[in-house]
Amino acid sequence: VELTWSVPKNSAGPDVSVALSGHTDSVTALGFLSYTEQHRTLLISASASDLLLWLGPRFGDSIAASATFRCVGLLSPSAEGLQAATHVALSTHSGDVWFAVAVGQKIVVGSIPSSLLTGNGGEPTIQCQLSGHEGTITATSFVSSHHGATGSGGVALLLASASEDRTLKLWDVASKTFVYSTSIVSASPFTSLTAHA
Repeated sequence: VELTWSVPKNSAGPDVSVALSGHTDSVTALGFLSYTEQHRTLLISASASDLLLWLGPRFGDSIAASATFRCVGLLSPSAEGLQAATHVALSTHSGDVWFAVAVGQKIVVGSIPSSLLTGNGGEPTIQCQLSGHEGTITATSFVSSHHGATGSGGVALLLASASEDRTLKLWDVASKTFVYSTSIVSASPFTSLTAHA
């Protein structure tokens, strides 16, 4: 399966299409992150057989061919219960990259050490599985809270989720706890979600 990403050039001229090959099944979800610590774009793509991390070129570098992207095999969806992912979200927290993969009514949250992104080894780690929605999760978004989820200070990594059950939920990723849920807020489910501190 080939993933094609059209990227506008920094200068005059036509946009560039980059083909990324690596999946053996159809891609079901994508997540992007502007990873400022390394000045590059990260992409996670999910299929029934692969969860792949793509390291993009550094900010300002020319995007001319798929050779400018490096693929890091991330996780086996069958081993982690991630088949048929419907949504992927990415964030940074405490120097590492965090990801949330929505599968049905649950969210699998993991972290990628910065050492893996620099080619110095390390493995992604599944941190927790969050469940509580009564419908398929349609969107997720990380948000950092500078007050901590419980008001204890520090920076908490929170995750917001929306579902076909037409509710929004908020989770504290570090403590692996449910923080808040709305009642049913709309006649139709949300299909996207953006959260800000």
